[in-house]
Amino acid sequence: MKLFKIFLWLFLIALTSSLILAMASDRIGEHKSSTFGKAYADFKASWGGEIGIILPKFIRKKKAEEKVWDAKSGNYVPTQTFLDTVLTPDSIQLSANLDYKEQSFSWLNFNAFEASNEEIYVIQNSTKETFPLYLNLQSLLFVDVLLSGASLYTDFVLEIHNKNKVLTDIRFNEPALIWSDFKPGESLEVRLKYKVKGIDVFRYLTSEYRNSIIKKLNAKIIVNSDEFELYRFGLSHRIVKENGKTIVSFNLENFTTTEDIGISFLQANQYLDRVESLVARSPLACIVFILVIFVFSQVQKIRFNYLHYLFLVSILVFYYLYVTYLIRFIGIWPTFLISGVLTGIMFYVYAPRVFGKDFAYKIILPSLGSLTVLLSAVFLLPIFRGLLFITIMFVFFVVIMVAIARSKVDDWPIFED
Repeated sequence: MKLFKIFLWLFLIALTSSLILAMASDRIGEHKSSTFGKAYADFKASWGGEIGIILPKFIRKKKAEEKVWDAKSGNYVPTQTFLDTVLTPDSIQLSANLDYKEQSFSWLNFNAFEASNEEIYVIQNSTKETFPLYLNLQSLLFVDVLLSGASLYTDFVLEIHNKNKVLTDIRFNEPALIWSDFKPGESLEVRLKYKVKGIDVFRYLTSEYRNSIIKKLNAKIIVNSDEFELYRFGLSHRIVKENGKTIVSFNLENFTTTEDIGISFLQANQYLDRVESLVARSPLACIVFILVIFVFSQVQKIRFNYLHYLFLVSILVFYYLYVTYLIRFIGIWPTFLISGVLTGIMFYVYAPRVFGKDFAYKIILPSLGSLTVLLSAVFLLPIFRGLLFITIMFVFFVVIMVAIARSKVDDWPIFED
């Protein structure tokens, strides 16, 4: 009867703890999709979203004559039209200075930045004809933010530098005449300067030139932070640090690419998926912890009452609850640190006093630390998370099996009258 009661009690503890942890995991998913998602949408609607700068297109318009069917006369009549040819610049220089600073909104932090940009395009008339040169300056591409209505261009200047001509009558997304007589052998140096705000991602859409050979491209992105990664890492690049800033540079010649040049900041919510996966698997960690405590308390003849199991398991449960809710407001490492400290306090004020230092520090603490902090670190790894999780569970079960094999089960306190 005693054996049945204790197993029933442990089953109820495991079941209740698993339900609590399952609800905590769902809460992370809700936070990711609704709480964070709504705040993210509201913030980027006012500040701006991911920035992808579409490089301008230089267009040669050539007069041509074609015949069009005229229904009234019943004949083909000649009409004048223009054939557009997109010209690839001889050289492209891109320079961006990003002032990165987290912005708080609805108690959440976002990777906000303001970028000061300068683009220099040198284009040469390599033909034997004189023609008007047009520029199609396309508006910024905001990923998922095109409908937000956020206007983020400031301090915009467009000029033909070597001709001392500032272009003012420019409309986005439609060809604008920038030089009426582009003569054979003539070169134009077109410069764009502007500032733009965004979050998470800053990139130049060099993939827009994927059907052309770019003769020379020099790009430099300066940012006052090292908490970022390359948006795409296939293109040859160099990263250096100078005066507290990180400089990412690209120097390429005679190439074509489908990749974009840029950086992406490490998002405050990037670990939500991993933390959700961690908490979703925490019920198994809870069950293993109960098994460890039960088996070793019997092997070492530590007499447990029902509340002892409840309080010890609650330490593990509270760790994952702290992780669930703290991750919303602070970074991943502070979350794990604070959760570990708070649950460590719970362990310190209870376990050594009740079970003695030997059992508390040799059995409970290593098991608790492995099934909380160590397991949390495993789920931050980019790969092998599942394999390492299974390995940890395997080690625990081997330890339990060895402990049972070396003990006399008939002498366990639970079998005493």
